[in-house]
Amino acid sequence: MVAPQPQIDGQLHVLLSNVHETIVQKDAVFNLGINKYPGNYSPRGHKYLEDFDSEPIPKLTYRVGGVILEKEIILDSTEDRVMIRYTLVDAVVPTKLRINPFLAFRGYHGLSKANTYVNKKLKNQKWRTGQAL
Repeated sequence: MVAPQPQIDGQLHVLLSNVHETIVQKDAVFNLGINKYPGNYSPRGHKYLEDFDSEPIPKLTYRVGGVILEKEIILDSTEDRVMIRYTLVDAVVPTKLRINPFLAFRGYHGLSKANTYVNKKLKNQKWRTGQAL
């Protein structure tokens, strides 16, 4: 997500660079993302992508390890906000979803160093089949 930051300098800043999702079932781990590196793609989560629909909002449907997971992405340009909703459509065994946002918070044209002061705490919530998170 790229948005202007009038409190700082009014310039564009990269706030959310990426979100890495991982489905965890017992000892099995399935990374849903894909990144391009020189000569390589890793992880290869595209192989779990079963469906994509762009109307009325972008929705990706993943099928992996007995799980059907939907991811919906809503961009609110009036608030410079992105909302991501995950819905566990079906799971044959207890399932966890690990979400790791990559918060860049840097100028649009610059690189940055690690921010050790960022608050990375997240409230843990129980998740049931059919429930959106």
